[in-house]
Amino acid sequence: MFVRFWLVNNPPLPDTARPAAQAMGKERWERFIEALNRRMEFGPRLKNEVSEDIGPEPFGPGEENQ
Repeated sequence: MFVRFWLVNNPPLPDTARPAAQAMGKERWERFIEALNRRMEFGPRLKNEVSEDIGPEPFGPGEENQ
């Protein structure tokens, strides 16, 4: 929804500025992909981060709050 809002409410770039904006966008995309690759290769695993965010279960597996 954010992208749709952004595209509707911002005028298109002039033709003279479009190549520079595309080059900048391509460079930013490549840096994002490189950072993502580094994160996936060397960073913590998602299952570890999720368990840290949620914390330990107050009850054992299969137990319910009685």
